[in-house]
Amino acid sequence: MQDTRWTVDFTVCPNRPMTARRRSTLRAGIRLALATAFVAGSSLLATSTADAQGRGGRGPRDTTRGFPINDPQVIANCTSCHMRDTSGIIQRL
Repeated sequence: MQDTRWTVDFTVCPNRPMTARRRSTLRAGIRLALATAFVAGSSLLATSTADAQGRGGRGPRDTTRGFPINDPQVIANCTSCHMRDTSGIIQRL
């Protein structure tokens, strides 16, 4: 007895017999449609995720003010990359 759970009936037109070539063409069309739907769904998901995170996926901007840094060693080592403003606060990158 044949297991018919995973077989697909490709009978499109009952007047024309289903040949191996037509079956192969239909399967290729179904694969292409599924692949297109997968790619479209993936790109929509990626776009909505980036929009939800804001700023290109880097998360929301930090608005905390911080506090002045007065340690001379931190100032000497970190101000080459991090800018220090007039109030002594070293900015984030």
